[in-house]
Amino acid sequence: EYMRGQLLANGFGEGRLHLLPGFTDKSPGEPPAQSGESRVLAVGRFDEVKGLEALPDLFSRLRTPGWRATIVGDGAGLDRARARARELGLAHRVQFAGRISQDEIDVHYRQAAVVVVPSRIPEAFGLVGVEAMAFARPVVAHDIGGIREWLQDEVTGFLVRPGEWSAFAARIDLLLGDRARAARMGRDARASVDARFRPQRYLDRLLEIYASVAAARSGPPSSRGAQNSFKSLMTA
Repeated sequence: EYMRGQLLANGFGEGRLHLLPGFTDKSPGEPPAQSGESRVLAVGRFDEVKGLEALPDLFSRLRTPGWRATIVGDGAGLDRARARARELGLAHRVQFAGRISQDEIDVHYRQAAVVVVPSRIPEAFGLVGVEAMAFARPVVAHDIGGIREWLQDEVTGFLVRPGEWSAFAARIDLLLGDRARAARMGRDARASVDARFRPQRYLDRLLEIYASVAAARSGPPSSRGAQNSFKSLMTA
């Protein structure tokens, strides 16, 4: 919806736009039990867009005893973030996992108590958060771009105004300190993904779009010829 609004504002006709939400095929079966650790997870790129460079300063605001954090991803800002964590005395608490396989990322989702999405600029969608929710993990994220289309504030996690880092840290602390609430939000998050962001739902909607476009083009002989050519290509 966010991207649709942007396109409409820039002159695209409403009739030319079809909304097709993203999806995740991550499905760990029964939602994994929460780890006993107070572990925070972030996944993305160190590119001054996803906000990962700001995480050492964010984590320095946490008040939950014994917390640990893992940041998955690489990019130009990774070394600066590592240096900042050392400056803040957090080198023993923050693990920089670098770029790892999807299977390894899934292990971190299972171990996390909460997943953070600190994007600095509007996200068109924000797949990391949806993946975290598929693992029944609550998400704390900046309320920016299309994130609120999948993250329901105070139900599946928390939305925070961009730049309000004290509030962001407070929401993380709340979830780390209230594991029953975090587990409840995680279950609601998993249910939301299963209902709205699965491959079959995506494919069903995609086929609807193809059918509507094909129907709109059936009429003039030239359009029918082009459509038949397309069908022949698809059959081949």
